[in-house]
Amino acid sequence: MALRKRHHVSMYTPAEVRKWQITAKQLAITQMKGKPPLAGMLEVDIRVYLPVPKSMSKAKQAWALNGTIRPTTRPDADNYSKSICDSLTGVAWLDDAQIVQLNIGKWYSERPRVEIEVNERAYPLAAQPAIEGQRELL
Repeated sequence: MALRKRHHVSMYTPAEVRKWQITAKQLAITQMKGKPPLAGMLEVDIRVYLPVPKSMSKAKQAWALNGTIRPTTRPDADNYSKSICDSLTGVAWLDDAQIVQLNIGKWYSERPRVEIEVNERAYPLAAQPAIEGQRELL
């Protein structure tokens, strides 16, 4: 979230989001099982499953559960992706700048959750020496 003070804009993360990020980071540490963060180009798929609103009719709830109706409520998909990418930095990957492809979607489910799939893309063999040299500069 951004706050503007005259000519200065500052960013802050609400306490509720920060708490969620800490939990996500702890779960990622468990999933990584001691492996180091990925260092290459990454493709990330994020699937956010939200609870079906009780205010929906039974017919709409059925459509929501089979994916015909999907959430159009806040938070926005890009807000989910930013929180998730920030929380996994240093655990699943070194820096979220490594993400070269990001897919995110929101669905309804009886089991609310977030699923994240990370695939590391291989560098072409000819690019390996140049990439290794870049790592040394960092």
